Amino acid sequence: MDRLRTDLRSADVPVEAPGRRVSDDGSRRSFFAAAADIATRSDNTRPAGNGPAPGSSMAKLDDWWDRIIPIWHVLYLGLLVLGAVSTLFVGGGVETRLITVGLLAVMGATYAAFARRLFERPGGLPAFTYLTITWLCLYAIYIVTSGDTSVFFVLFALFPQIWAFLSPRAATVTSVVVILGLALTQVHVAGWGWESAVRHAPEAIMQTGLVMLVGILMVGVANQAERRAELIDELESTRSELAETERVRGVLAERERLAHEIHDTLAQGFISILTLSQAIEASLERDAGQVRDRLALLERTARENLAETRALVDALAPVDLQGRSLAQALTTVARRFSTETGVRADADVAPGMVTLPVFAEIVLLRTAQEALSNIRKHAGASQVRISLSVVDDGLGMATMTVADDGVGFDTTQDSGGFGLRGMRTRAQQAGGGFEVSSTPGGGTTVRVHVPMNPGGPTPR
Repeated sequence: MDRLRTDLRSADVPVEAPGRRVSDDGSRRSFFAAAADIATRSDNTRPAGNGPAPGSSMAKLDDWWDRIIPIWHVLYLGLLVLGAVSTLFVGGGVETRLITVGLLAVMGATYAAFARRLFERPGGLPAFTYLTITWLCLYAIYIVTSGDTSVFFVLFALFPQIWAFLSPRAATVTSVVVILGLALTQVHVAGWGWESAVRHAPEAIMQTGLVMLVGILMVGVANQAERRAELIDELESTRSELAETERVRGVLAERERLAHEIHDTLAQGFISILTLSQAIEASLERDAGQVRDRLALLERTARENLAETRALVDALAPVDLQGRSLAQALTTVARRFSTETGVRADADVAPGMVTLPVFAEIVLLRTAQEALSNIRKHAGASQVRISLSVVDDGLGMATMTVADDGVGFDTTQDSGGFGLRGMRTRAQQAGGGFEVSSTPGGGTTVRVHVPMNPGGPTPR
């Protein structure tokens, strides 16, 4: 997790999405380069596996561009048609009007020829060719109409095209050039002279500044929108990866929990069945009555094991707790242990024991069962005592100890078994603690603490 956070902090969010034209720097990209390979493309022309994932933020941005491009076409061609209609009010006669309409038609045809290519892959020679033809036509219209500006509303579309089809650096230079050309055309129509030049200079300077501002804003907004979309997709992807990691972790934790449950219930039951079977075999020829008792105990153990299996599958509480208090369940477990092993086992529960939460009862009962299983297999004890109490010290801790007078063991040596490790893990998962004290020849004491409140503090 820490490594993932570090990767997120250090990672540079790419400006280009997969399948887009790669640029050296996001600041050098044109308005439509921010959406290259998006505009005016059909599904048949989109490279397989080269677009954003469906439903992602980049895909939504692509859809937005797909809706904007037709509007752009209609706006520009509509302005050309409006310009052609406005020629009805241009002086100079029919010839002037026909030339003006013809030049506007050339502008429209040029746009139709280059638009698809420029929206898909802005920049390059096609962009400069298109802009050169278009602006020369506009200059010619101004000259033919002797300075009439009734068609100049087309500039509302022409200036943005410069920034849409060129990189910011090329668009800056081109804007200065076309505005200078427009100023020279105006001076030419008005008559060459210092007075005419001075009169049109402020207008040209103001146009240049305004065009630069609008162009920079266009490019900045487009690139920022793409960066945000890509960042959102990165975060969504990271969140999905984290969710998958948590899912895998949950699966592993559940597998470990089931392993503990099987070890604490079914395995112990099978050990009991095996022990009873061996005892029955040894008593077959000596005491038929004892054999019948052991067979009855064997059947009861098998039935309890079957019930534990069903409870495990149904994720229910242990069978010993069904319809019983924890004190009764511990007494039953101790009595069964004595019957099966012949070792004296007592359950000592404090008088007036309060009812514990189910999670605490399960942890305590499973720990007692596992501790008795270890005593059966390893301790060689003659006496076992199970003690349960609640310590009201502000923490609300339920404490249980299982002590025997068996052979003991060296706690510094790792037994490699599942029992002690499983008991410790179970207690820690419940927010409690687990301790084991033993010395060779001095018996063993297992102590587990479980909070009454599952969110309570863990004891030291």
